[in-house]
Amino acid sequence: MAALVVGAAALRAPLLDAAFPYYAYVDEGHVLRRVVHMLADGTWDPAWYRYPSLLMTLIAAIAWIPLRRAPAAREALAATDVSRFYDVLEPAGLLLVGRGLVFASAVGTVAVVGWLGARLAGRRVGAAAALLAAVLPALVARSAVVVVDTPSAFFAVAALAVAAHAGAALTPHRGALAGLAAGLAAATKYPAGVVLVAVLTVIAGARAPLGARLAAAGAAVAACLGALAVGSPALVLRTARVLAELRVQSEAYATYAPTPDYLAQARTWIEAGPVFLALAALGALVLVRLPRARRVTLGWLLFGALLVGTLVRYPFQPFRNLLPLLPFACVAAAAALDRLARVAAPRRTGAATALLTVAVATPMVAWGVVPHLARHARMVDTRVVVREWLAEHRRAGESVLVAEELTFLPGELGRLGEDVVVRPWGAVAHGAQDAGWTWLVVPGRFDGEPPTLRDAWGDALGRWRLALDVGSTATPGRAGIWRGNAQRILVYRGP
Repeated sequence: MAALVVGAAALRAPLLDAAFPYYAYVDEGHVLRRVVHMLADGTWDPAWYRYPSLLMTLIAAIAWIPLRRAPAAREALAATDVSRFYDVLEPAGLLLVGRGLVFASAVGTVAVVGWLGARLAGRRVGAAAALLAAVLPALVARSAVVVVDTPSAFFAVAALAVAAHAGAALTPHRGALAGLAAGLAAATKYPAGVVLVAVLTVIAGARAPLGARLAAAGAAVAACLGALAVGSPALVLRTARVLAELRVQSEAYATYAPTPDYLAQARTWIEAGPVFLALAALGALVLVRLPRARRVTLGWLLFGALLVGTLVRYPFQPFRNLLPLLPFACVAAAAALDRLARVAAPRRTGAATALLTVAVATPMVAWGVVPHLARHARMVDTRVVVREWLAEHRRAGESVLVAEELTFLPGELGRLGEDVVVRPWGAVAHGAQDAGWTWLVVPGRFDGEPPTLRDAWGDALGRWRLALDVGSTATPGRAGIWRGNAQRILVYRGP
């Protein structure tokens, strides 16, 4: 089991510095810009409530120790906090702190899945479940980016695991631990807290006197609410504002461009694949028939029904919303594989289970994980490419004028030395007619209303030589939109 957990960590580790020091995923800024505000203002309040604040608070707490004695870092925090550009994040080390926490929860999920599978259906199922969790594309893809979905999945499966343990010998203390995990799931992402229903299902079905079950259930509910209040205090102290922002979020989900539905996405190999889905469905039936797994499985099914039921009413259905359901689905799929192995090779069930699990995992890796790693592991942002190119080709004393809309990090440009100036697009276009500049760094194209390069420069463009053209995507015309990692950037050499 330890080898599988280490292997899962090794598979995910290359994603930790993808595109660094820039975001590698659109939602990273939603969390980290709140962390910047908390650190810059010295407050517990992120002043943004569409996500609970537990992950933000943990990142801020870890970063506070090295930042409190670094004046330059405090200045960078203040500048980032007031910046209108979503992509600006300094100190950039916050990105690695956040990714490290998410990475730890992703690897922890694999360990918990293995333990839970072994407890419910034996060591073979535990090992098979851990292997499936280690390579499930949906879990791998979100294992080292700063999103709340991955830690919420960890706490959700932890709640199921603690509930399974509590159900064997029910006490208020064990009920409280299961409720605590459910509360932490909710404090990471609100809908994940529905896993409390699974915890209460396990407690309700336990072989214990009614009074013991009521005591354990009460302790679970109290611990869940307590963990949610501590992990996301705005829910208690800013209740009206939180509810108002959640209504805004709900309205936004109703107006976003429709996506393929959850089932259609789940059937793709980049998320899970049809084989995994079929095995998870079969495995749920297998586990329901096992006495020690029945209550946990029924609780998970109820949890899934409630979670999916609250989400399918929106046409916008990002698959990451279902991440809390996937770890236990790995247990179910492993149970199905073990049952098939028992039928196919009753005398060599262990070897057959291992072979079947590897056979299922192989296309998941080949068609889901490998393509993702090829795209994202060690991914380099075009702004880094340009900065490194200029460092190599620019001579001492040559001046550089950079379009502000490209959102180069000030610290990155600072590595080029002096005579590097950042100006809004209009000033840069005007600067093209000024022979005093040696280099111009501009967007290749905008996706909004700002004019094209030739429209802005006119005949002056002919006096500049294009020295570098990298990237392919347009630069957003609005400040609050993520730039992505493949902006088309043009570098011109002066006449």
